[in-house]
Amino acid sequence: MWRLVILITAASALQPPENNLAKQFADAAGKQLKSQASQLRDQVVSLPAEAKRRGRAAQIRAAAQSRQRAPDKLDPETITKMKAQGFAWDFEQRTWRRGAKPREDVPVYGRTDEADPYEEEIWRDEAAREFEDEPVLIKNYRTKRRFRPKEAAEPIVELKEKFGSEEVPEELSRLGFAINDRTGRWERSAPRTGARTVELLGGDKRTLTIKATTETDFKAISRLEYILTYSTMSPPETVWDAALRVARDPTFVVVWAAAQARLWMLFAPSVGLDDFFESAPAMAVDVDTVVASFQTDPVVQAAAGAFVAAAYLRKVAWAGSSGPLSVGAAERAIADGWLTNFTRVPNSPGARQALGLPYAACAGLLTLVASAPRVAVLHGYLQEKLAYDLYAAAPLDALAEGPGAAALLGAAGAAVAAGAAAAAVESVTFTWARPPPTRSDETNAIADALATDALAVRLLETRAEKGEDRPSAAGGPAVVKTMRQAADRAVADGEAFERVADAWLMNFHGLSSAEIEVNDKARETKNYPAIAAAFASGTAAGAAYAAGGLGSALGVHALGSLVDILAPPPSELQPARSAQFDVDAAIGTATTKAD
Repeated sequence: MWRLVILITAASALQPPENNLAKQFADAAGKQLKSQASQLRDQVVSLPAEAKRRGRAAQIRAAAQSRQRAPDKLDPETITKMKAQGFAWDFEQRTWRRGAKPREDVPVYGRTDEADPYEEEIWRDEAAREFEDEPVLIKNYRTKRRFRPKEAAEPIVELKEKFGSEEVPEELSRLGFAINDRTGRWERSAPRTGARTVELLGGDKRTLTIKATTETDFKAISRLEYILTYSTMSPPETVWDAALRVARDPTFVVVWAAAQARLWMLFAPSVGLDDFFESAPAMAVDVDTVVASFQTDPVVQAAAGAFVAAAYLRKVAWAGSSGPLSVGAAERAIADGWLTNFTRVPNSPGARQALGLPYAACAGLLTLVASAPRVAVLHGYLQEKLAYDLYAAAPLDALAEGPGAAALLGAAGAAVAAGAAAAAVESVTFTWARPPPTRSDETNAIADALATDALAVRLLETRAEKGEDRPSAAGGPAVVKTMRQAADRAVADGEAFERVADAWLMNFHGLSSAEIEVNDKARETKNYPAIAAAFASGTAAGAAYAAGGLGSALGVHALGSLVDILAPPPSELQPARSAQFDVDAAIGTATTKAD
């Protein structure tokens, strides 16, 4: 019994251990077999569709082959067209095959033409037959053609004749072109090493001719030109400019005319505030009486002179802008529509000035027509009632002693009140109008640019100094070097701009860049000339109404319209001024003083 137990124990000890590698191999083989079986099944399933596709392709190729026609069955013109497109007949496959299009013999200057592969092949075959028994080195055959050099440059004499001068133009010398005295030809060296002259144009016929060399100076000149141009441009459009676009409708003038006529009928003398829809009687203005008042009445004459002066002052105050909103805004928009085919309403100030006298006459006449109901409302109704109220408010002793003096004081006070009302309307509407450009805008823009440069230099210098003190905190020596280069570049740009700005200020403003500063008061008081002109014109029209009635007030407005039409703009009355400035000479002078 014990022997059987020993045999069983020995047999169990001799069993081989489990092999994990064999198990993994068996699993992988099973997965591969399963994948192959799946692919085989898919291929068997797709056999009918693949056979159908291949059969269809064979039918298409057979049909295409059947339509191929040999060259002997085509006319010469068709064969020529097909060869021009790169087709060639394959005699073995009995089909047309397309290759590269035949090249045209285009002359190539400066090098010989490329060799023809067909000629090379013929030459090689002939050489092989000639030297069958001798080893020979075959070199590529090149067709001998005449070398075509580049055409000679145009003679220098003809180029000089084109420029009309024996000297090289500054534009060419700036690009590095010069004349070789030995060969008489143009040669080019390093560009942008010579000086170039630039004209800087400002408003009011001012021109500064600047001669500079470096790109930093030209960058400063371009910046100053942008500042001068931007300071004279009209501000962006307001909501009232958008409202005036209603004049783009050609029928707007009918609505405008009807409104003017009804307002006149409502407030004109001897008409009164009758029913708005009742037909009003004719105008109560006698032309003969108006002419007589202008000829004999000194008050009317003085009022007419004051109104003409105020009209011109208003034109000067609003020069370079779209004009006031209180007087003539809609009328100018209507004139814009008529003269631009209703495409640019409202138009820009520069475009209006370019239209010339036709636009001025059209806008002036429309403004004169619109002044009739305005005069009837302000002077014929409001001023008349205010004059009676002031006369009634006078003390009884003054009325008893001299009623004429009290009436005169009442009329004068009413005329001044009319001027104050006109000034108040001008002040309120100035907030929404696009203000006219002034000289202070130009100086303030230059002062802002100089202050911005100083601030930028100070910030960059501070950052560079902090980086040099602690390079590791700044990001390393490379970052510190970049900071220092940015600071030096800002200093150079600021000095260049200060030079050209100082030249402009000294020549046209009598100031230097060190003396100029931002004038906020000039920005706040920009509307004062326009308000003063409105007060003067309203007071003068009120005095004319008090002395000669409604006809005299309309007469002084007619004279003001003539001023608007015929008086030239202030920019044309100023004389042209020009100056010159050499940047290189200024830098040399500054260096000499520093030494």
